[in-house]
Amino acid sequence: SKILGERILAAMQPRFRIGSRDVEITTSIGIAIAKTANLRAGALVEAADGALYDAKSAGRNCYRIRSL
Repeated sequence: SKILGERILAAMQPRFRIGSRDVEITTSIGIAIAKTANLRAGALVEAADGALYDAKSAGRNCYRIRSL
């Protein structure tokens, strides 16, 4: 999951050209990891959402991971 977060951030780093404009994108990523299979899907989504807010609070353009 750490590698996945880093790969997504790296893919979003280059500037994009749309018409005559350069566009720069910042990416905030929330990743949730379930340590058990007996977890309801809603709990995993809530953890990913919390991790996303952690990333945004950290200044954006990063990822955060929460484990359940």
